[in-house]
Amino acid sequence: KMLGCVKAAECGAETTLELFFNKTVFVMTKECCNTPFCNAAHQIRLYTLLHLCVALMTTWHLAEASLG
Repeated sequence: KMLGCVKAAECGAETTLELFFNKTVFVMTKECCNTPFCNAAHQIRLYTLLHLCVALMTTWHLAEASLG
């Protein structure tokens, strides 16, 4: 059984990984939830895109006005 991108058997398991030339050791624990893809990224809201667009347009117009 798979939960998201991780096999169910790997949930809660601790993995040690050694990287780089200086022997840096990373310890990772994979935590899982009960439903598939529950840790997926949230969708961006339409209002967020609108606010970003307005901010970009305002900045552009102010920069254009200050340059002449």
